[in-house]
Amino acid sequence: MKSVVEEAIDLQARKLNNTIEKLTTDVALLKAENEDLQWTVRIERSCRRHEKSLFDDLEINDEAKRMFFSFNKIQMTRDH
Repeated sequence: MKSVVEEAIDLQARKLNNTIEKLTTDVALLKAENEDLQWTVRIERSCRRHEKSLFDDLEINDEAKRMFFSFNKIQMTRDH
């Protein structure tokens, strides 16, 4: 009887140990992923701050900025 109880406790202890190891691993992976995503967001924000506006590329005056530009014209300007 004593050996059966010890085996059951040992099995529960191993399951608990495996669960703790899995959770610890998951936390470490999620922390690493979170750091990578935060780094990506910082880079993206930095790039957005340094972008020039479309009107700067066109070198047009303020009144012309109010004109409507079609998507094709905007894309052509960006491509050149």
